[in-house]
Amino acid sequence: MIQYLWVAFGLIILSVEARQEFGLTDCPSTNANSSVTFHNFTISPDPVEIPGNLSVSGIVTFNTDIIGNLSLELAITRSLGFFDLPLPCIDHLGSCKYIDVCSILDQGKNATLTCADQLRDNGFPCACPFLNGTYVVDNAVFELPKIKGALASFAKGDYTIKLKLVDLDTDDILGCEDLQFTLTEPPVEYIPTTKAPCGFFCQLIG
Repeated sequence: MIQYLWVAFGLIILSVEARQEFGLTDCPSTNANSSVTFHNFTISPDPVEIPGNLSVSGIVTFNTDIIGNLSLELAITRSLGFFDLPLPCIDHLGSCKYIDVCSILDQGKNATLTCADQLRDNGFPCACPFLNGTYVVDNAVFELPKIKGALASFAKGDYTIKLKLVDLDTDDILGCEDLQFTLTEPPVEYIPTTKAPCGFFCQLIG
C-alpha cells in the first residue's frame, strides 16, 4: 500500500506545470536601509533551461562597507501547486546556512561557497571586505549541467529561494532577497558551446 502512495505522490509532482516567471525582489521585511540591494536583474532564457546556458544581467549595490562575522542563509522551496516543498541542505547544497562567509571565500575554488569567474570578470568583489559601491553584471553566461540520477525527473518546476545575509555579531540582516524561477528542459538536445562553469548558481539549485 505504501509503495502505491509514493507512486501517486510522484505522479502528482510530475504533473504540476511550471508557470512562474523570473523575479528577484526584496523580502517583505527588508529594511529600506539595507546594506545590500539588487536592481534590474534579468535572465535569458526564462524559464531556465537545464542543461543549457543562462545569461544573467543586473546591478548589485553595497550601500556601505561590509566586513565582519557574516553568514549567508538560503531557504529553497519547490512549488507543488498546492504546497511548497522545502529542500534540505545536503553536502552544502540546498537550504544551507554558510557561517563565516569571509573565511569561506578566502579558500578559493575548493570552498563550499565559491564566486564564479563570470562575476570576477565583471569586477564583482569576491572577497571581504565588500566595499561600498555599485557593481554591474552584464550578460554573464553560466553553463548549467545536466542533472543526473533520480533527481532529474523531479527537477522541472517552480522554485523560490530566500537569500539572507546576516551580521552574526549584531544579528542585523544586511540584505534579504526572494528569488523566483522555473526550471525546464531545453526544447532540443543541448550541446555545450562554452566552458562557462556556473559556480554558485549551481550550488543554489544543487
